[in-house]
Amino acid sequence: GDLTFGSDYNIIKKEVLSSIPCNYAAFGHIHNGEVFDINKIKCAYPGTPEGHKFNDDGNCGFIYAEITDNETIITPVSFTKRKYHNLIFDISGKNTDEIITSAKEILNDTDFFRVTFVGDYYDDKGFSSEFIENELKPYAFHLEITDETTASYVIEELEKEESIRGAFLRELRENCPSEEDFLLAAKVGLDALAGRIGGAL
Repeated sequence: GDLTFGSDYNIIKKEVLSSIPCNYAAFGHIHNGEVFDINKIKCAYPGTPEGHKFNDDGNCGFIYAEITDNETIITPVSFTKRKYHNLIFDISGKNTDEIITSAKEILNDTDFFRVTFVGDYYDDKGFSSEFIENELKPYAFHLEITDETTASYVIEELEKEESIRGAFLRELRENCPSEEDFLLAAKVGLDALAGRIGGAL
Protein backbone atom coordinates (compact mmCIF):
# COMPACT_ATOMS: atom_id res chain seq x y z
CA GLY A 1 0.00 0.00 0.00
CA ASP A 2 0.86 3.68 -0.24
CA LEU A 3 0.04 6.65 2.01
CA THR A 4 0.50 9.21 -0.80
CA PHE A 5 -2.70 11.08 -1.64
CA GLY A 6 -3.79 10.40 -5.21
CA SER A 7 -1.55 7.34 -5.58
CA ASP A 8 -2.65 4.50 -7.86
CA TYR A 9 -1.13 1.96 -5.50
CA ASN A 10 -3.72 0.99 -2.90
CA ILE A 11 -3.98 4.16 -0.81
CA ILE A 12 -4.13 3.60 2.94
CA LYS A 13 -5.49 6.48 5.01
CA LYS A 14 -3.57 7.41 8.14
CA GLU A 15 -6.71 7.43 10.29
CA VAL A 16 -7.51 3.88 9.17
CA LEU A 17 -3.98 2.72 9.91
CA SER A 18 -4.11 4.33 13.35
CA SER A 19 -7.11 2.16 14.28
CA ILE A 20 -5.29 -1.10 13.52
CA PRO A 21 -3.60 -2.80 16.51
CA CYS A 22 -0.09 -3.31 15.13
CA ASN A 23 3.50 -2.40 15.91
CA TYR A 24 4.97 -2.06 12.44
CA ALA A 25 3.64 -1.22 8.97
CA ALA A 26 5.70 -1.52 5.80
CA PHE A 27 4.53 0.23 2.62
CA GLY A 28 5.40 -0.28 -1.01
CA HIS A 29 5.86 1.44 -4.36
CA ILE A 30 8.20 4.22 -3.12
CA HIS A 31 11.78 3.34 -4.12
CA ASN A 32 13.56 5.72 -1.73
CA GLY A 33 13.54 4.43 1.83
CA GLU A 34 11.88 6.39 4.64
CA VAL A 35 11.10 5.66 8.30
CA PHE A 36 8.39 7.52 10.25
CA ASP A 37 5.75 7.16 12.98
CA ILE A 38 1.97 7.27 12.78
CA ASN A 39 0.73 7.55 16.36
CA LYS A 40 2.52 4.64 18.07
CA ILE A 41 3.02 2.59 14.94
CA LYS A 42 6.49 2.42 13.41
CA CYS A 43 6.20 2.78 9.66
CA ALA A 44 8.56 2.51 6.74
CA TYR A 45 8.90 2.58 3.02
CA PRO A 46 11.65 -0.06 2.98
CA GLY A 47 12.65 1.08 -0.51
CA THR A 48 14.31 -0.91 -3.23
CA PRO A 49 17.65 -2.68 -2.73
CA GLU A 50 18.97 -1.14 -5.96
CA GLY A 51 17.97 2.16 -7.57
CA HIS A 52 16.38 1.93 -11.02
CA LYS A 53 16.69 5.50 -12.31
CA PHE A 54 17.78 9.02 -11.33
CA ASN A 55 14.59 9.52 -9.31
CA ASP A 56 15.97 6.89 -6.96
CA ASP A 57 18.63 9.18 -5.50
CA GLY A 58 17.68 8.68 -1.89
CA ASN A 59 18.29 5.83 0.52
CA CYS A 60 18.08 2.51 -1.31
CA GLY A 61 18.43 -0.72 0.62
CA PHE A 62 16.29 -2.70 3.06
CA ILE A 63 14.91 -2.54 6.59
CA TYR A 64 16.21 -4.56 9.52
CA ALA A 65 13.40 -4.55 12.10
CA GLU A 66 13.42 -5.91 15.65
CA ILE A 67 9.79 -6.14 16.77
CA THR A 68 8.68 -7.11 20.27
CA ASP A 69 5.60 -6.43 22.38
CA ASN A 70 7.42 -3.57 24.08
CA GLU A 71 9.21 -1.78 21.22
CA THR A 72 10.02 -1.74 17.53
CA ILE A 73 13.55 -0.89 16.45
CA ILE A 74 13.99 -0.16 12.74
CA THR A 75 17.42 0.07 11.14
CA PRO A 76 17.70 1.08 7.46
CA VAL A 77 20.52 -0.80 5.77
CA SER A 78 22.10 0.66 2.64
CA PHE A 79 22.49 -2.14 0.14
CA THR A 80 22.74 -0.52 -3.28
CA LYS A 81 25.90 -1.12 -5.26
CA ARG A 82 25.50 1.88 -7.58
CA LYS A 83 23.88 5.08 -6.32
CA TYR A 84 22.18 7.77 -8.41
CA HIS A 85 23.21 11.40 -7.85
CA ASN A 86 21.46 14.54 -9.12
CA LEU A 87 23.92 17.41 -8.60
CA ILE A 88 23.84 21.17 -9.22
CA PHE A 89 27.30 22.60 -10.00
CA ASP A 90 27.81 26.37 -10.03
CA ILE A 91 30.65 27.23 -12.40
CA SER A 92 30.60 30.99 -11.69
CA GLY A 93 34.09 32.40 -11.34
CA LYS A 94 35.80 29.17 -12.41
CA ASN A 95 37.77 28.45 -15.55
CA THR A 96 37.62 25.13 -17.37
CA ASP A 97 40.55 23.57 -15.48
CA GLU A 98 39.07 24.59 -12.12
CA ILE A 99 35.67 23.17 -13.07
CA ILE A 100 37.20 19.84 -14.05
CA THR A 101 39.33 19.66 -10.89
CA SER A 102 36.37 20.46 -8.61
CA ALA A 103 34.06 18.03 -10.39
CA LYS A 104 36.55 15.17 -10.11
CA GLU A 105 36.32 15.47 -6.32
CA ILE A 106 32.59 14.64 -6.31
CA LEU A 107 32.64 11.85 -8.90
CA ASN A 108 33.51 8.19 -8.49
CA ASP A 109 33.77 5.26 -10.88
CA THR A 110 30.97 3.32 -9.15
CA ASP A 111 27.87 5.52 -9.35
CA PHE A 112 25.53 7.25 -11.81
CA PHE A 113 25.81 11.05 -11.97
CA ARG A 114 23.54 13.66 -13.54
CA VAL A 115 25.22 17.06 -13.21
CA THR A 116 23.60 20.37 -14.11
CA PHE A 117 25.96 23.30 -14.67
CA VAL A 118 24.54 26.66 -13.58
CA GLY A 119 25.95 30.16 -13.13
CA ASP A 120 27.74 32.68 -15.34
CA TYR A 121 30.82 32.08 -17.41
CA TYR A 122 32.92 34.56 -19.32
CA ASP A 123 33.33 34.07 -23.04
CA ASP A 124 37.10 34.45 -22.95
CA LYS A 125 37.36 31.33 -20.77
CA GLY A 126 36.25 29.15 -23.67
CA PHE A 127 33.66 27.26 -21.62
CA SER A 128 32.40 24.07 -23.27
CA SER A 129 30.21 21.63 -21.35
CA GLU A 130 30.81 18.99 -24.06
CA PHE A 131 34.58 19.22 -23.60
CA ILE A 132 34.25 19.07 -19.81
CA GLU A 133 31.90 16.07 -20.00
CA ASN A 134 34.37 14.16 -22.18
CA GLU A 135 37.20 14.99 -19.76
CA LEU A 136 35.16 13.80 -16.75
CA LYS A 137 33.57 10.65 -18.14
CA PRO A 138 36.48 8.38 -17.15
CA TYR A 139 35.91 9.39 -13.51
CA ALA A 140 32.28 8.19 -13.29
CA PHE A 141 30.55 4.91 -14.05
CA HIS A 142 27.90 6.97 -15.89
CA LEU A 143 27.83 10.74 -16.39
CA GLU A 144 25.27 13.13 -17.90
CA ILE A 145 25.87 16.88 -17.98
CA THR A 146 23.21 19.50 -18.67
CA ASP A 147 24.31 23.05 -19.44
CA GLU A 148 22.08 25.73 -17.88
CA THR A 149 24.81 28.36 -17.63
CA THR A 150 24.59 31.91 -18.89
CA ALA A 151 27.33 33.61 -20.87
CA SER A 152 28.70 36.85 -19.41
CA TYR A 153 30.50 38.93 -22.01
CA VAL A 154 33.08 41.67 -21.49
CA ILE A 155 31.45 43.90 -24.07
CA GLU A 156 34.09 46.64 -24.01
CA GLU A 157 36.85 44.15 -24.84
CA LEU A 158 34.86 42.34 -27.51
CA GLU A 159 34.09 45.62 -29.28
CA LYS A 160 37.82 46.06 -29.92
CA GLU A 161 38.16 42.70 -31.67
CA GLU A 162 38.85 42.59 -35.39
CA SER A 163 36.25 39.88 -35.81
CA ILE A 164 32.62 39.33 -36.71
CA ARG A 165 31.74 39.84 -33.03
CA GLY A 166 33.64 43.10 -32.85
CA ALA A 167 32.12 44.41 -36.07
CA PHE A 168 28.66 43.37 -34.92
CA LEU A 169 29.02 45.19 -31.60
CA ARG A 170 30.40 48.38 -33.14
CA GLU A 171 27.60 48.48 -35.69
CA LEU A 172 25.05 47.73 -33.00
CA ARG A 173 26.24 50.53 -30.71
CA GLU A 174 25.90 53.06 -33.51
CA ASN A 175 22.30 52.07 -34.15
CA CYS A 176 20.90 51.48 -30.64
CA PRO A 177 18.91 54.33 -29.07
CA SER A 178 20.14 53.65 -25.53
CA GLU A 179 22.84 51.81 -23.58
CA GLU A 180 20.21 49.50 -22.10
CA ASP A 181 18.97 48.51 -25.55
CA PHE A 182 22.55 48.04 -26.73
CA LEU A 183 23.47 45.69 -23.88
CA LEU A 184 20.35 43.59 -24.29
CA ALA A 185 20.77 43.30 -28.06
CA ALA A 186 24.49 42.59 -27.66
CA LYS A 187 23.80 39.69 -25.27
CA VAL A 188 21.21 38.15 -27.58
CA GLY A 189 23.40 38.66 -30.66
CA LEU A 190 26.54 37.23 -29.07
CA ASP A 191 24.61 34.20 -27.83
CA ALA A 192 23.31 33.68 -31.37
CA LEU A 193 26.81 33.93 -32.84
CA ALA A 194 27.98 31.38 -30.28
CA GLY A 195 25.16 29.02 -31.21
CA ARG A 196 23.33 29.60 -27.92
CA ILE A 197 19.75 30.72 -27.40
CA GLY A 198 19.64 34.37 -26.39
CA GLY A 199 18.57 35.17 -22.82
CA ALA A 200 18.08 38.08 -20.50
CA LEU A 201 20.98 39.93 -18.95
